[in-house]
Amino acid sequence: MIKSTVVAAVKQGLTGKVIVEEITQELKDNFDPLPLTEEVEKRIGRKLPSVSSGVESRTCAFNHGVSWRVEFTSGDVAPKDKISKIIFKNMVVANFGGKITVNEGQLVAWVPLHFSYEHPTGGSNGREFMDAHYNFNTKQWKFSERV
Repeated sequence: MIKSTVVAAVKQGLTGKVIVEEITQELKDNFDPLPLTEEVEKRIGRKLPSVSSGVESRTCAFNHGVSWRVEFTSGDVAPKDKISKIIFKNMVVANFGGKITVNEGQLVAWVPLHFSYEHPTGGSNGREFMDAHYNFNTKQWKFSERV
């Protein structure tokens, strides 16, 4: 269960090396990435070759505040047929933004997921395809499709 001091600190954007490390560890200890991976695999219709996911802290250069987010990145999922190889050099499922915040007293993560891809001759692009919300208090995920 998430400590109330962690909820308060995230809500207020408290800083300080010890506080940030303590909060980050508490969030990591209460984070379950497996249902997110399984949902992504279900929606794209294939297993992900590898997944890197977890909780990270970020310091804002503008106001020096600290925020937290869930990081999710898969290995290359680009199709391997001849036409796809002409179009895509690398394609991963990853989050683009998102944050951990307090909503109605609950500590929640918003994780917008998208396909991010590169072209063999240069350039990159992406498209968001789903949102995921994780409640650290209940350890439950909710998913919604992006159209």
